[in-house]
Amino acid sequence: MSRTALEGALIRGKVMICEIVYAELAAAFDGDGNLLDSFLDDIGVAFEASSKEILLKAGRLWRQSSGSSQKKSLVTCSSPTQI
Repeated sequence: MSRTALEGALIRGKVMICEIVYAELAAAFDGDGNLLDSFLDDIGVAFEASSKEILLKAGRLWRQSSGSSQKKSLVTCSSPTQI
């Protein structure tokens, strides 16, 4: 199913990937950014970094899709050295 969707998207126009997908693909290319970029160019896929606005919207949508309307603390740390 996902292969068919990807092939269809490539036929209809440009396919773009975000930071997470790029990072996951980088693992398969042993961290070689030049080789990964060349591969993406060859198959017609572009990388585009997300803006903070888009990332915040994604966070809100993710929270809504989890079925929880309550704000829960996902991370707790008392100092930056604990991160």
